[in-house]
Amino acid sequence: MPVHLRRGPVEPGNPDIAVFYARLLAVLGESDAFRDGAWSLIPPQPAWAGNPTWQDFISYAWRTRDGGSRVVVINYSDHQAQCHLQLPFAGLAGVQFRLVDVMGSEVYCRDGARLINLGLYIDLEAWRYNVFKLEPVGS
Repeated sequence: MPVHLRRGPVEPGNPDIAVFYARLLAVLGESDAFRDGAWSLIPPQPAWAGNPTWQDFISYAWRTRDGGSRVVVINYSDHQAQCHLQLPFAGLAGVQFRLVDVMGSEVYCRDGARLINLGLYIDLEAWRYNVFKLEPVGS
């Protein structure tokens, strides 16, 4: 781009990107988790022996001041990948949880003790992601 013009060419908008960012901004505004919450890296673990694709994930957990939880996981590769994420939240044992992907349509019900011990099983296509909200079943 010629810098002496101090402007770039007019480019057409991409409606898919506009929809994605509108949804992302709405999710970020739904809770104080991403703004004021405490966050931590979740190191991915192998889904099974001999499957190196666990290394292709980036994952974080957020805890809100009122105890709400969010988990963000991204398959940062050009191929399908699997892993387990041991969630770092206290108070999961003995409770059933619904994990709702607030950026998509996936909903899973999982046992809290299993989320701590074995971890949340993740299987994502290339470049896909989940933004999970954890909700105790019955609330």
